Amino acid sequence: MRRLRTLSWVAAGIALVAVFGGVAWWRMPKSDVLVFEVSNLGWGDLRLRLESEGSDVLLLTRANPESSVPHERTGSVYRYDPTANTLTEVPKAVWDEATGQIARFDAPRNAPRGCGMTIEDGALFVFGDAAQSRKIETIGERVLKFSMNVTGDLMAVLTVDGELDPPFYWWFFSRSGGYRGQHYVELFTLPEWKRKRSAVRIPLNTADGLESAYWSADGKYVVYSANDGKRLCIIRTDAEGE
Repeated sequence: MRRLRTLSWVAAGIALVAVFGGVAWWRMPKSDVLVFEVSNLGWGDLRLRLESEGSDVLLLTRANPESSVPHERTGSVYRYDPTANTLTEVPKAVWDEATGQIARFDAPRNAPRGCGMTIEDGALFVFGDAAQSRKIETIGERVLKFSMNVTGDLMAVLTVDGELDPPFYWWFFSRSGGYRGQHYVELFTLPEWKRKRSAVRIPLNTADGLESAYWSADGKYVVYSANDGKRLCIIRTDAEGE
């Protein structure tokens, strides 16, 4: 009898796990790209370059200024293979031997002359001489951030469908605030503000949120990092469905 009762409890536990697991899976956002889990000290000064012209992309991490590691210390180097859609750590010598141009996040940007942009009440507005003052229509309900590429002819707009999850602090447990829901990266050409490709859905619905975008020198890749410094989302800007 006791054995039957134990088996019943086990079966009930398995059923609950299956139910809650199914609900969690159902609530996960759809995605067009992967989020890569990496182990490093953060992406406080991420740099991108091509290993050689037209080849795989290399990503160099630098220690986050807020961490205990000196900011000037070289971090890990990862190679992104767009064909296999993989991100693997490689020796630092690979970065030194690469011939492609380095694109830094703080590289100069040539914004369209007289064009200004601002986010108001979750919407993106463009104003100035280069474009008529207007609201940019986005797929996501709320605009979170926008970032121009190095050459100033492409804008990545991060949007989200969802509600704000405020920060929570209690004793040893804390959670940063952010928006939970389906996130999108929407790409527009400048200064025309024409949509370059369909919105890219990314599987990040965590309150950790995303940092600003990091662009490759050729504008074919835009990389987002999560606030926890351990996740990357790499998006091809020159092809559909990648």
